[in-house]
Amino acid sequence: MSEVKTTRKKIFELWELLSKKQDNKDKVYSAKLAYCIFKNKETILDMLTKAQKDLSAPVDAEQEAAFDAERVALCEQYSTKDAEGKPKVENNIYAVEDNQKEALALEVENLKKDKYKELFQKVDAKTIAMNSLLTEEITIDLYQLDINDIVDSFSTDDMEYLSLLIKG
Repeated sequence: MSEVKTTRKKIFELWELLSKKQDNKDKVYSAKLAYCIFKNKETILDMLTKAQKDLSAPVDAEQEAAFDAERVALCEQYSTKDAEGKPKVENNIYAVEDNQKEALALEVENLKKDKYKELFQKVDAKTIAMNSLLTEEITIDLYQLDINDIVDSFSTDDMEYLSLLIKG
């Protein structure tokens, strides 16, 4: 294991890449690379689990639910109705006539600015904190390989993240 300095965002992206590589059952990797993928996924999973708890906690679940209920009611009010007078939903989105979309957006925006102003200030603060957390430089212990041990072909995009796993 070697200490690697990088950002959490790069580690999250490395996780996605390693998961895709491991999930590709048609591809067989060298024993060294397969072990490297397996070992690093374990290490990264630990870090991801801790970060996910911080990132996924709702700002104010009760207020978020109340806002969402009012937003849905507005969507239903402005939506096109079917033959039975029920709101039309297409691809999980309320169907709203083009001439009604601006009025709906304005009402939702007014809800955010007035009644739920505090909630959205908290959401904005959490977003800033989350972005800061993602761009923060961290040190993580990763299992690394010599470049010569990677005999498989990878795209240059893949190598950007795999480079974290190469001794250098």
